[in-house]
Amino acid sequence: MTMIQNELMRRAAPPPYAEAMQRSRPFDEVQSEYLAALEQRRSEESQRGEEGEETADEGRSVASASVCIKL
Repeated sequence: MTMIQNELMRRAAPPPYAEAMQRSRPFDEVQSEYLAALEQRRSEESQRGEEGEETADEGRSVASASVCIKL
């Protein structure tokens, strides 16, 4: 327990909320960038013929979840 406490005390405290919000990028920007990277990865995998059932299903789940979030 002491090692964990020492590690926590050694780390810097996170910035206050207002400062953190000034530093962070807008959610929509990050989300669209992530979805573009996901789509690019899926297209590269399909071109190589490596796309499997799990990868395709995972991509659809993430994409459909993001649509729900945007609405």
